[in-house]
Amino acid sequence: QAMLAEQFRNETNFDGSGVTVGVLSDSVDQFAGGLADSVASGDLPNNVTVLLDDTTGSDEGRAMLELVHDLAPGSNLMFRTAFLGANDFAQGIRDLQAAGSTVITDDIGYANSPFFNDGVIALAATEVYDRGAVYTSAAGNAADEAFRSAWSGANTTIDGISGTFFTFGGGDFLQDVTIANGETLQINVQWDDAFLENGSALPNFQVGTDIDVHLLDNTGNIVQTWNDVNATTDEALEFVSYTNSGTNTSFSLAYQLVSGAAPSRLAWTNFSGDTPVAQGQGAITIFGQPAARGAIATGAINSVDGTIEPFTALGGNLEIFYSADGTRLSTPEIRRKPEMSGSDNANTTFFGFDDPNDADTFPNFAGTSAAAPHVAAAAALILSQEPRATNEDVFTHLQLTALDLGDPGFDALTGAGLVQLTPIRLAPPPVINDN
Repeated sequence: QAMLAEQFRNETNFDGSGVTVGVLSDSVDQFAGGLADSVASGDLPNNVTVLLDDTTGSDEGRAMLELVHDLAPGSNLMFRTAFLGANDFAQGIRDLQAAGSTVITDDIGYANSPFFNDGVIALAATEVYDRGAVYTSAAGNAADEAFRSAWSGANTTIDGISGTFFTFGGGDFLQDVTIANGETLQINVQWDDAFLENGSALPNFQVGTDIDVHLLDNTGNIVQTWNDVNATTDEALEFVSYTNSGTNTSFSLAYQLVSGAAPSRLAWTNFSGDTPVAQGQGAITIFGQPAARGAIATGAINSVDGTIEPFTALGGNLEIFYSADGTRLSTPEIRRKPEMSGSDNANTTFFGFDDPNDADTFPNFAGTSAAAPHVAAAAALILSQEPRATNEDVFTHLQLTALDLGDPGFDALTGAGLVQLTPIRLAPPPVINDN
């Protein structure tokens, strides 16, 4: 109802028939009674096509399919796991389109997807978009728990280690960060060398800059260092993970340029359910395939009370420094994200937790992981109503008819706003006179 899907179906008599929606997530038939349970309750049809499942998932993919079926019950449904690594995820995107999915949606993020260029997953999303698919992707749930800055380096000594370190100015080389007792700091520190997930032998994706990350306690002693040899991993990435098992909660991060040319950007995004409080925090958290050209990065609006979810990823103007083949651009490409928002906190039969503020006891599925399939279902309804529509037609229509929320006009949390389903009107086909 929040996205007017029920009203759209009643007024147009189009329900997604003739359109196939493909879902990429963890698993679809592994939890509790699996697909059979959802079919028995009437929340999924009995002909879901499963290209490949994962045996370790929570069936979040099945929950996404239930949401698509709620809005577009006539659509054909497909599933393919995205849980088997970045390269397999990228292949799964292509597999869904090859199997007939004209709308594809995902909710999986990999911490080693690059910030400043398209990785293998983002390139696959763009590839299927260029071949006509509508692609929606969960923008992420990290709010503004990120840091981005132009690189500024100077020489100093930190706990006996001398060299070039990132500086915040005024002699400050340490980024203060609070880690509560029992919580985990988990961030993916990156800089703007082009790379692909898991490294690549391709010449334009060789990483020449090596950066180490040091974590210090409140006495200035280094308690842990992350020092991958980045020229060997060919990833401009240090994945920092530290669980605070002590009583001290005050720490700091230091970023050391070990070798190679100084980068022009340094950044990290929180990749943990815990919330760090860091000096300079408050940057863009959308990266990976939601940042791809052609992908609809999807923010989340609570379907129960209509509010913007506080965790929805912060977007804005994302800088992309490299072309698809890893060539440095003379001027960064700017991508404005997210494009639009969908409903979350909606009912499923098994996934999530009941919101006491709604009128039933079904579990509610929250997060941009729920919003992305809502927008995918909206696209399926539009394509069902107007098969001539291109993916760009669908994108433009959904943006222009969205309910503006947050700051007036486009904003960095909701994009154009909450999708509102109204019939698309294309120009009639030309009349051909054979006389």
